[in-house]
Amino acid sequence: MRIIKHIGCNFDVENQAELDGIGIKVSTGIDSFDIDESDPNWELLQPWLTRRCPVVTTKTVFSKSQLVNASYLNMVASWHHGFPMPDLDDGYLESTYDTSSMCKECGIGIVQKSQFRMKAEPKWGTRDILQINWVFDTFFVTPQAYQDVFFPLGIRCLEVLNHKSGRPLESVVQIIVDDKALGDLDLDDSYKEACPMCGQAKIRPHDRGFFPRLLKRNELCIFKTREYFGSGCSAWNATIVSADLYKAITNSALKGVTFYPLVD
Repeated sequence: MRIIKHIGCNFDVENQAELDGIGIKVSTGIDSFDIDESDPNWELLQPWLTRRCPVVTTKTVFSKSQLVNASYLNMVASWHHGFPMPDLDDGYLESTYDTSSMCKECGIGIVQKSQFRMKAEPKWGTRDILQINWVFDTFFVTPQAYQDVFFPLGIRCLEVLNHKSGRPLESVVQIIVDDKALGDLDLDDSYKEACPMCGQAKIRPHDRGFFPRLLKRNELCIFKTREYFGSGCSAWNATIVSADLYKAITNSALKGVTFYPLVD
């Protein structure tokens, strides 16, 4: 397992020279670089990070054996494309979800009531799975990926509509995940933050190390956590897949997601 930091910034000549002095090459202007926390340069980089405050994100890279030997894995999008429509003033919330129980402070409580709408057919390129920006608990796939991988495991799908015409799009469907975990995640209270308005708890988005253990196992191939993740007014349930679904996705070489094994 490796912990990788992705660092992005609008680098000027001074930044470039400072980083070059510790063996990190960047271009002036908007650029980024990755660095492993085990790299000796990571410690040397700390003073620069403190002074410059760039955008830093974390990802965990697992070994193949850690992935294939896991009983459950958290599936996370590695590609976000487009926006749910209508995209002005969060208009998609009212058109796609029942928001009658939604907390306006933390975002917990929405329930999908209608099909998602997109502006146009996704530009898939070589990818097969995506998430829309702003929506972190819903996955969309090509019809071929659905037929090859998800349909044989009994997973349902839903058409996605063209926002302007209202007609179904031809190159994308939504994967339906209605089931929730039978038990909670093994977490202590330090991971949770209670909403000051509704009192419900959210967990900081997970990006480091193994995903927390499930306290109660089940036989479903895909389901969502009971717990909510997120920050601010964004809230979502993490998506958990079985070893069988993970292997079906990887054996079919579907692109657009990454996985975090759960602690056994």
